[in-house]
Amino acid sequence: MLSIVSSRHLVLSVLLAISGMVGATGCLEPGKSTEEGAVDGGEGERDEEYWADEDGCGGYADFVYEECLEEDEEDVDCGSRATEAYAECITWDDREEGDWGEDDWEEDDWEDGEDEWEDREDDWEEGDWEDGEDEWEDREDDWEDEGESAEGACEERAWTTYEECIDAGGDAERCRAAYAAAYEECIESIGDDEGDDESDEECAERARAVYDECIGAGGDAERCRYAYSEAYEDCMEG
Repeated sequence: MLSIVSSRHLVLSVLLAISGMVGATGCLEPGKSTEEGAVDGGEGERDEEYWADEDGCGGYADFVYEECLEEDEEDVDCGSRATEAYAECITWDDREEGDWGEDDWEEDDWEDGEDEWEDREDDWEEGDWEDGEDEWEDREDDWEDEGESAEGACEERAWTTYEECIDAGGDAERCRAAYAAAYEECIESIGDDEGDDESDEECAERARAVYDECIGAGGDAERCRYAYSEAYEDCMEG
Protein backbone atom coordinates (compact mmCIF):
# COMPACT_ATOMS: atom_id res chain seq x y z
CA MET A 1 0.00 0.00 0.00
CA LEU A 2 2.81 2.39 0.90
CA SER A 3 4.56 1.71 -2.38
CA ILE A 4 1.34 2.47 -4.32
CA VAL A 5 0.86 5.81 -2.57
CA SER A 6 4.53 6.68 -3.06
CA SER A 7 4.23 5.85 -6.74
CA ARG A 8 1.20 8.12 -7.08
CA HIS A 9 3.02 11.01 -5.47
CA LEU A 10 6.06 10.36 -7.62
CA VAL A 11 4.00 10.40 -10.81
CA LEU A 12 2.29 13.61 -9.77
CA SER A 13 5.55 15.32 -8.84
CA VAL A 14 7.09 14.37 -12.17
CA LEU A 15 4.09 15.72 -14.07
CA LEU A 16 4.13 18.99 -12.19
CA ALA A 17 7.89 19.33 -12.56
CA ILE A 18 7.58 18.84 -16.32
CA SER A 19 5.03 21.64 -16.39
CA GLY A 20 7.52 23.88 -14.61
CA MET A 21 5.13 24.46 -11.77
CA VAL A 22 6.57 22.57 -8.81
CA GLY A 23 9.84 21.14 -7.63
CA ALA A 24 10.50 17.59 -6.62
CA THR A 25 10.16 18.41 -2.91
CA GLY A 26 6.53 17.28 -2.60
CA CYS A 27 3.09 18.82 -2.56
CA LEU A 28 1.85 19.40 0.93
CA GLU A 29 2.78 22.04 3.43
CA PRO A 30 4.19 20.42 6.60
CA GLY A 31 1.47 19.73 9.13
CA LYS A 32 -1.38 19.83 6.62
CA SER A 33 -3.28 16.85 5.30
CA THR A 34 -4.35 16.49 1.70
CA GLU A 35 -7.90 17.62 2.45
CA GLU A 36 -6.67 20.55 4.53
CA GLY A 37 -4.56 21.61 1.61
CA ALA A 38 -7.62 21.57 -0.64
CA VAL A 39 -10.23 23.34 1.45
CA ASP A 40 -10.46 25.62 4.44
CA GLY A 41 -12.54 24.49 7.41
CA GLY A 42 -14.34 21.87 5.40
CA GLU A 43 -16.57 24.48 3.75
CA GLY A 44 -15.21 23.98 0.25
CA GLU A 45 -13.74 27.50 0.03
CA ARG A 46 -10.16 28.28 -0.92
CA ASP A 47 -7.77 29.33 1.81
CA GLU A 48 -6.19 32.02 -0.38
CA GLU A 49 -3.42 32.89 2.08
CA TYR A 50 -2.25 29.28 2.16
CA TRP A 51 -2.84 28.54 -1.50
CA ALA A 52 -0.91 31.57 -2.66
CA ASP A 53 2.36 29.64 -2.36
CA GLU A 54 3.35 26.79 -4.62
CA ASP A 55 3.41 24.19 -1.86
CA GLY A 56 -0.24 24.92 -1.11
CA CYS A 57 -1.24 24.55 -4.75
CA GLY A 58 0.73 21.34 -4.89
CA GLY A 59 -1.43 20.09 -2.03
CA TYR A 60 -4.53 20.91 -4.00
CA ALA A 61 -3.16 19.16 -7.09
CA ASP A 62 -2.31 16.14 -4.96
CA PHE A 63 -5.88 16.10 -3.65
CA VAL A 64 -7.33 16.28 -7.18
CA TYR A 65 -5.05 13.48 -8.32
CA GLU A 66 -6.03 11.17 -5.45
CA GLU A 67 -9.73 11.90 -5.98
CA CYS A 68 -9.37 11.11 -9.67
CA LEU A 69 -7.76 7.76 -8.93
CA GLU A 70 -10.51 6.87 -6.46
CA GLU A 71 -13.19 7.63 -9.05
CA ASP A 72 -11.54 5.03 -11.29
CA GLU A 73 -13.07 6.46 -14.47
CA GLU A 74 -12.11 5.18 -17.89
CA ASP A 75 -10.31 7.39 -20.39
CA VAL A 76 -9.38 9.93 -17.72
CA ASP A 77 -5.81 11.19 -17.39
CA CYS A 78 -5.50 11.90 -13.67
CA GLY A 79 -2.07 13.39 -14.11
CA SER A 80 -3.35 15.97 -16.60
CA ARG A 81 -6.29 16.77 -14.35
CA ALA A 82 -3.96 17.39 -11.41
CA THR A 83 -1.69 19.55 -13.55
CA GLU A 84 -4.64 21.68 -14.65
CA ALA A 85 -5.76 21.99 -11.04
CA TYR A 86 -2.32 23.23 -10.03
CA ALA A 87 -2.24 25.76 -12.87
CA GLU A 88 -5.65 27.07 -11.87
CA CYS A 89 -4.56 27.34 -8.26
CA ILE A 90 -1.43 29.42 -8.82
CA THR A 91 -3.34 31.85 -11.05
CA TRP A 92 -6.13 32.29 -8.51
CA ASP A 93 -5.15 35.84 -7.57
CA ASP A 94 -5.08 36.84 -11.26
CA ARG A 95 -8.64 35.78 -11.89
CA GLU A 96 -11.20 38.54 -11.63
CA GLU A 97 -14.63 37.92 -10.20
CA GLY A 98 -16.23 38.39 -13.61
CA ASP A 99 -14.03 35.67 -15.11
CA TRP A 100 -16.04 32.94 -13.43
CA GLY A 101 -18.57 31.66 -15.92
CA GLU A 102 -20.56 28.58 -16.72
CA ASP A 103 -17.41 26.89 -18.00
CA ASP A 104 -16.27 26.58 -14.38
CA TRP A 105 -19.22 24.29 -13.70
CA GLU A 106 -18.54 20.83 -15.01
CA GLU A 107 -21.32 19.18 -17.00
CA ASP A 108 -21.56 16.52 -14.30
CA ASP A 109 -22.42 19.20 -11.73
CA TRP A 110 -25.43 20.30 -13.75
CA GLU A 111 -26.50 16.71 -14.32
CA ASP A 112 -26.24 15.95 -10.60
CA GLY A 113 -28.50 18.92 -9.87
CA GLU A 114 -31.06 17.78 -12.43
CA ASP A 115 -31.01 14.25 -11.04
CA GLU A 116 -31.61 15.56 -7.53
CA TRP A 117 -34.59 17.58 -8.72
CA GLU A 118 -36.02 14.59 -10.57
CA ASP A 119 -35.62 12.48 -7.43
CA ARG A 120 -37.60 15.05 -5.45
CA GLU A 121 -40.32 15.06 -8.11
CA ASP A 122 -40.45 11.27 -7.94
CA ASP A 123 -41.24 11.55 -4.23
CA TRP A 124 -44.65 12.87 -5.29
CA GLU A 125 -46.20 9.79 -6.79
CA GLU A 126 -49.35 10.03 -8.84
CA GLY A 127 -51.11 8.10 -6.10
CA ASP A 128 -50.37 10.87 -3.61
CA TRP A 129 -52.22 13.37 -5.76
CA GLU A 130 -55.13 10.98 -6.23
CA ASP A 131 -55.33 10.32 -2.49
CA GLY A 132 -55.41 14.05 -1.84
CA GLU A 133 -58.15 14.57 -4.43
CA ASP A 134 -60.20 11.70 -3.00
CA GLU A 135 -59.89 13.13 0.50
CA TRP A 136 -61.00 16.55 -0.72
CA GLU A 137 -63.97 15.04 -2.59
CA ASP A 138 -64.98 13.12 0.54
CA ARG A 139 -64.96 16.32 2.57
CA GLU A 140 -66.99 18.11 -0.11
CA ASP A 141 -69.52 15.25 -0.05
CA ASP A 142 -69.82 15.61 3.72
CA TRP A 143 -70.53 19.32 3.36
CA GLU A 144 -73.09 18.69 0.62
CA ASP A 145 -74.80 15.99 2.68
CA GLU A 146 -74.96 18.29 5.67
CA GLY A 147 -76.31 21.17 3.61
CA GLU A 148 -78.91 18.98 1.91
CA SER A 149 -80.04 17.23 5.09
CA ALA A 150 -83.17 18.36 6.87
CA GLU A 151 -81.22 19.26 9.98
CA GLY A 152 -78.66 21.34 8.11
CA ALA A 153 -81.28 23.23 6.13
CA CYS A 154 -83.37 23.93 9.20
CA GLU A 155 -80.40 25.04 11.26
CA GLU A 156 -79.49 27.54 8.55
CA ARG A 157 -83.05 28.85 8.40
CA ALA A 158 -83.30 29.11 12.18
CA TRP A 159 -79.96 30.91 12.39
CA THR A 160 -81.18 33.45 9.85
CA THR A 161 -84.26 34.01 12.02
CA TYR A 162 -82.06 34.54 15.07
CA GLU A 163 -79.86 37.11 13.30
CA GLU A 164 -82.90 38.99 12.00
CA CYS A 165 -84.27 39.08 15.52
CA ILE A 166 -81.04 40.51 16.94
CA ASP A 167 -80.79 43.07 14.14
CA ALA A 168 -84.35 44.17 14.90
CA GLY A 169 -83.37 44.96 18.48
CA GLY A 170 -84.56 41.79 20.16
CA ASP A 171 -82.84 40.59 23.31
CA ALA A 172 -80.87 37.34 23.45
CA GLU A 173 -83.53 35.31 25.24
CA ARG A 174 -86.28 36.33 22.84
CA CYS A 175 -84.13 35.63 19.81
CA ARG A 176 -83.06 32.22 21.12
CA ALA A 177 -86.70 31.32 21.44
CA ALA A 178 -87.30 32.54 17.90
CA TYR A 179 -84.42 30.36 16.72
CA ALA A 180 -85.81 27.27 18.41
CA ALA A 181 -89.30 27.90 17.09
CA ALA A 182 -88.04 28.43 13.55
CA TYR A 183 -85.98 25.27 13.68
CA GLU A 184 -88.83 23.21 15.09
CA GLU A 185 -91.28 24.56 12.54
CA CYS A 186 -88.86 23.78 9.72
CA ILE A 187 -88.28 20.23 10.89
CA GLU A 188 -91.98 19.62 11.29
CA SER A 189 -92.70 20.91 7.81
CA ILE A 190 -90.11 18.60 6.31
CA GLY A 191 -91.47 15.73 8.37
CA ASP A 192 -94.95 16.36 7.03
CA ASP A 193 -93.65 16.06 3.49
CA GLU A 194 -91.99 12.75 4.31
CA GLY A 195 -95.00 11.33 6.13
CA ASP A 196 -93.17 11.03 9.46
CA ASP A 197 -95.28 13.47 11.44
CA GLU A 198 -95.37 11.53 14.68
CA SER A 199 -91.65 10.78 14.94
CA ASP A 200 -90.67 14.29 13.88
CA GLU A 201 -93.01 15.88 16.37
CA GLU A 202 -91.82 13.65 19.17
CA CYS A 203 -88.16 14.33 18.40
CA ALA A 204 -88.76 18.05 18.04
CA GLU A 205 -90.42 18.15 21.46
CA ARG A 206 -87.58 16.19 23.01
CA ALA A 207 -85.00 18.46 21.40
CA ARG A 208 -86.92 21.54 22.56
CA ALA A 209 -86.86 20.20 26.12
CA VAL A 210 -83.09 19.76 25.85
CA TYR A 211 -82.77 23.31 24.55
CA ASP A 212 -84.86 24.73 27.40
CA GLU A 213 -82.81 22.81 29.98
CA CYS A 214 -79.61 24.13 28.41
CA ILE A 215 -80.82 27.74 28.54
CA GLY A 216 -82.10 27.26 32.08
CA ALA A 217 -78.67 26.01 33.14
CA GLY A 218 -77.07 29.21 31.86
CA GLY A 219 -75.82 27.90 28.51
CA ASP A 220 -75.26 30.36 25.70
CA ALA A 221 -77.32 30.36 22.52
CA GLU A 222 -74.78 28.65 20.30
CA ARG A 223 -74.17 25.83 22.76
CA CYS A 224 -77.89 25.27 23.29
CA ARG A 225 -78.63 25.29 19.57
CA TYR A 226 -76.03 22.59 19.16
CA ALA A 227 -77.58 20.59 22.01
CA TYR A 228 -80.99 20.94 20.36
CA SER A 229 -79.66 19.71 17.03
CA GLU A 230 -77.81 16.78 18.57
CA ALA A 231 -80.86 15.73 20.58
CA TYR A 232 -83.08 15.86 17.53
CA GLU A 233 -80.68 13.89 15.34
CA ASP A 234 -80.16 11.24 18.01
CA CYS A 235 -83.90 10.88 18.35
CA MET A 236 -84.48 10.54 14.62
CA GLU A 237 -81.68 8.02 14.21
CA GLY A 238 -82.97 5.99 17.16
